[in-house]
Amino acid sequence: MLPLGLAVAVLLALGWLATRHAPPEPSTPVVALTTNPVAVPVRTKPTPTPVVSAPAPVPSVAALQPGEIRTNDFILSPVKLEPTPGSSLVYVTGKLRNPTERQRFGVKVHFALLDATGALIGHATDYQAVLEPHGDWGFKAMVMASQTAAAQFEGLTEDK
Repeated sequence: MLPLGLAVAVLLALGWLATRHAPPEPSTPVVALTTNPVAVPVRTKPTPTPVVSAPAPVPSVAALQPGEIRTNDFILSPVKLEPTPGSSLVYVTGKLRNPTERQRFGVKVHFALLDATGALIGHATDYQAVLEPHGDWGFKAMVMASQTAAAQFEGLTEDK
């Protein structure tokens, strides 16, 4: 026969395990045994379900202007190759809009550089550390391939 204290400890452990695996019905109070004969209620109400809020709406596709594309919850304007007056430097330029209600961090645009035949001859990127909610970024990605005839949007990345 087990000593009384050990028997009570075993019963308490079994009762705890039972409440961890099968929660009681809300109308049935759970009691824990103690060394005195008085029952102590442990839980009499069910645990409330957490409330999950819906994500903020993103503007509809109908809000896009001609030539704009939506990517990663950003809106990208049409891009163009823009030479720098009085220099041999050329940039891929355009505008990236953040239509959301939150700041975006470490935003990077990626472009493929194509020659006159459409062959890939290089890449260009630009980086913005922070893009504010509803903010615009006029990016300017330097073109390093001298035979570039066109730039094609490849993608967009951001730090999370």
